[in-house]
Amino acid sequence: MNGETNVRGVGVPRGRIVPAICAAIGAGLLAINHFSAARDGAIWIFILFLAPMFTLLGLGGLVDPRILWSIGPRGKLLPKGVRLLGAGLAVAGIAVSAALILLVYRLQI
Repeated sequence: MNGETNVRGVGVPRGRIVPAICAAIGAGLLAINHFSAARDGAIWIFILFLAPMFTLLGLGGLVDPRILWSIGPRGKLLPKGVRLLGAGLAVAGIAVSAALILLVYRLQI
């Protein structure tokens, strides 16, 4: 199946390339945003909202690739524990986003 496992007829990629790319993109976007804030004083809320979640889910996907796929449409057929772990990492990413917005960059909402 070319690196895929069949879960009730739906292929879930088992490789760790996509999670590694997600983690790298998330961390890279956070770094770009930080340097932009330090140099120009400009921050991008969109990046601050999504990049921590991307990074955490990518890192979780490096441990078990199903974690990354658990928050999408393929996640409905995965075990409940994997879905809970993916949802927990997504919520943790949102919490990190809120901490960055409120504590690090001190935006007034």
